[in-house]
Amino acid sequence: MLYPLSMTLPISASEHERGDAFVGLNRHQVLHGESTQYGTEMNSLKAISLLNYVAHILTDRGDKTTKDKNNPSEEK
Repeated sequence: MLYPLSMTLPISASEHERGDAFVGLNRHQVLHGESTQYGTEMNSLKAISLLNYVAHILTDRGDKTTKDKNNPSEEK
């Protein structure tokens, strides 16, 4: 489940990974003012989708951790 987050995604791509023609949503460009045209519906949906995915992974991982603590004899 964590594999997609280990890949270089456009939102976290470095300057060298982005290239000169990059026009997507990128965290570094937004935070440092390099991109000012990021406030689009599509970029909002991309950000919400990423947050939902991360929340799902953390919730699923938390459920497994809680089960392990509550029932040490349960197989992992």
